[in-house]
Amino acid sequence: MSDEKTRVMVVDDEPGFSTLVATALSDRGFQAVAVNGPEPAIELARSGSVGVAVIDLVMPGMGGLELAAHLRGEHPEIEVVILTGHANLETAVEGIRQGVLEYIDKHALDLDRLERAVRAALTRAELRRENRRLLAQLRESNRLLRTLNESSAQLAAAGHPDQLLGTLVRSAKSLLGAESARAVLMERNALGDLTVRVAAGDEAEAVLGAHFGREDGITTLVADTGVAVRTPERQQHPAYSPRCDRLPAAWPPLLCVPLSRRGLLGALTVAGRSDPFSVEEEHMLVALARVGGIGIENTRNHEHSQNFFIHATEMLVTLIDAQDVHRTGHARAVAALSDMITRRLGLPEEDRRTVHYAALLHDIGMLGLGPHILASDRVLGADEGELMRRHPVLGAEILRPISLWEGLLPIVRSHHERWDGKGYPAGLKGEEIPLGARVVGLAEAFDTMTRPSPWREARTFEAAKAEIEACTGTQFDPTIARLFLAELREHGHLLSRPSAEASSATTPGGPSC
Repeated sequence: MSDEKTRVMVVDDEPGFSTLVATALSDRGFQAVAVNGPEPAIELARSGSVGVAVIDLVMPGMGGLELAAHLRGEHPEIEVVILTGHANLETAVEGIRQGVLEYIDKHALDLDRLERAVRAALTRAELRRENRRLLAQLRESNRLLRTLNESSAQLAAAGHPDQLLGTLVRSAKSLLGAESARAVLMERNALGDLTVRVAAGDEAEAVLGAHFGREDGITTLVADTGVAVRTPERQQHPAYSPRCDRLPAAWPPLLCVPLSRRGLLGALTVAGRSDPFSVEEEHMLVALARVGGIGIENTRNHEHSQNFFIHATEMLVTLIDAQDVHRTGHARAVAALSDMITRRLGLPEEDRRTVHYAALLHDIGMLGLGPHILASDRVLGADEGELMRRHPVLGAEILRPISLWEGLLPIVRSHHERWDGKGYPAGLKGEEIPLGARVVGLAEAFDTMTRPSPWREARTFEAAKAEIEACTGTQFDPTIARLFLAELREHGHLLSRPSAEASSATTPGGPSC
């Protein structure tokens, strides 16, 4: 037996006897040592090198069963064989309770039986150690899986590539208990070299914007090949480059996995731990990096979609302004007023964004009416007025083919509905009207009243506010109207339009609603 963990100690208060038994066991291939009494036995057991204790039952001070209980209490992996010349039923029962494997007669010692007992004890001790190792491994695997699941949830919530990479780095360090970590995203140039475009984690600034050859560093190698590198001594790895791979970690182990996905080039590196990273931990980090790669791809797609959304909206608003010459700037003014209301309402950012873009595009249906109506400087006739009332429906139809604008459709379609049900196109009433449409409808009414046109003068802000108060509960949602008026009292000076304030025009005959 060469394993120090399977050492056999023979404990007896008679040094000659313990040495005799230890020698006999050594002759039969065991690594045995004689121990003179309980106290030295306890000290030797604390070294962690004892697998089996062969103990004399009767010893002064501390008996064999008491010593067995003490050893098993501190070191459950130690198996015990008792040598005795005084065995009885009571000691046998107590021995079983203390986990004694076998009793052997000390005075007529059968070495073959002792050898069999010790071998059985060693096998049992090894099984116990293996079971504990597997149990510890299972606990660690469960911990890794829990951490991986938690990290995946955090990555899914990250909304921007920089934020996502930062979350990825923190998750990697937590997952593997590493001293340091870094994540990089790279782009390949015309020469085939890689440039770090985004970096997060320890010493990220040192590599951001740097150019590396395909084999210039472990990080670059992993990003280029898509194959993980796991090494117990990072500086001894043939691909290691201080310029590319240096991390603030005292311990030498390093694990680097790819962040590659559909044209995405990058790597996630963890370094610094007293023990090397295992194969299982490599698989876990690969899984985490895969989730991170998907998240980065999703955020990039979202950014591209948002850019399209913003640019297309700006283009359409500019087109509306060009066609509706009498109300240039109306769409942006309605969006600004709607922002004031949604802030007062305390809506979530995503909902506020939807209302904002719906306000910008609320009159997109005007493009389907023709320039002869939009450019007219006279009051529209009945047929033309009826055609004008179709613009909310036309607007929803124009936007419908673009899935990114799907959330805007109910607001665009319903922004001329009224709280009392007398609006158009569907005659919706009260809270049947989408909240965003109630916001945009009020904002548009205020901007229209305070904006001059060829057929009427602009109202002052005070006159427009009075009109809104008068029409609260009929044309306008009472809650939204009250919040809007409160917002105007606090921030109305920021919206002043000189042309509106210079006019004292009011609506003859009272409120128009």
